[in-house]
This record gives sequence, C-alpha cells and structure tokens, in this order.
Amino acid sequence: MNTGYRFASLALFFFHATSHGATVAATSLREKVSEASVVVIASAEDASYMASGLAANERAALIRVVDVLQGSTQPREVFVYQNGIAELAVRCIETGGRYLIFATRDKRGFLAPVSGNDDSYRLDAPAADRCHHR
Repeated sequence: MNTGYRFASLALFFFHATSHGATVAATSLREKVSEASVVVIASAEDASYMASGLAANERAALIRVVDVLQGSTQPREVFVYQNGIAELAVRCIETGGRYLIFATRDKRGFLAPVSGNDDSYRLDAPAADRCHHR
C-alpha cells in the first residue's frame, strides 16, 4: 500500500470518527438508554481521580452511585470522562456534583461515556452554572 493511500485512509478514518462524534452528540434519550449498559445517578467524590491503568491523556472521576437506573454497578465506580478524543469526552465533571450518567464498561472495567460529550448531565446546579456544554 503506498503512502498516499495510507494517508487518505487515515484521513477518512478521522473524518468518520469526528463526524460520528458530532452525529452522536444529537442522540435521543431512547438511543442513549439503548446504547448504555449502565445508567446511574451519581455524585462525583473526586473529579481528578488517579486510577491505576489510566493513560496520560485520560481523566477520571471516582463516583458514588446514588441510584442505578439500568445495569449493575458497585457502590463506587471509576468514570473515565476524558480520553484524549474531544468528540468522545464529557466536558467536565466537578467534585461534589451530582450527575445522570449514560455509560458502558470499558475493557479495564471502568465506566466510560456511551457516545461522548453529552453523556453526563449535572443535576444539582442551575443551567447557567453547569460546566456541561450545550
């Protein structure tokens, strides 16, 4: 395979990943629920949690599960909310905040957003104070 073809293939992959993230950002609640293996209401105990096995570009929060709406969880879970890919990252989690989270379990056993930046919603702050983007 020549270099130009490889570059074109790589560019198409990143274009697809970027457009997929933009498309998924508009997913309906029904789609989020069907894609998520875990849906919880949780409090962020530590928004800068340093879990063993995290890559340098990942950010995680230690969350305390308040209510399980779908799936099964432990009382405390690690939620990897940023993984270095902007389209797949939750914009922010703040220590002390209460969130509705749509997640799947990654191969390490951590919770991760289903489709990206609209997979967690801060429940305990006025809309103007939420760090979650819209």
